[in-house]
Amino acid sequence: MINALITDSGFKRTKSANVKSLFKYQEHNLKNYLCNSGFNGLDMVLQFLELNLADFKEFEDSPAFSLMKTYFVPTTYIFNDIYFINNSRLTFLRMKPHLQLLEETEILPILGPETYSYLKEELSKPEPDAKIYKILPYIRKRLYSSHRRC
Repeated sequence: MINALITDSGFKRTKSANVKSLFKYQEHNLKNYLCNSGFNGLDMVLQFLELNLADFKEFEDSPAFSLMKTYFVPTTYIFNDIYFINNSRLTFLRMKPHLQLLEETEILPILGPETYSYLKEELSKPEPDAKIYKILPYIRKRLYSSHRRC
């Protein structure tokens, strides 16, 4: 990164008085570095918003967050506590369809339709019943053990 020039015509390197293109591996490494840095920065911003919902009502009321809070594993931070993904939101978002499938095929049959619906309805409320939070760790452990078998 230090020796690279980033211009409108691409990545370059300085060689004495001349400017030349980066070697392919240098360009590849630089692109990966910039991509990872950008996504890591976005992950930090989103985690900050999630941890400070009281100060960011617009984010809390957004359709994307409203949908996420109805899941048993709603955030990257919680998923990372269950299964280490280096707090990667991209990995978490890739896992969401699998987690949803596990919720429907593993958790729903265990809880039954009525209890499952009740839990989902409570999670969608601004202030769910406190007893909901007592059962969530057990559900999350079940999702983790189901995921490990896949």
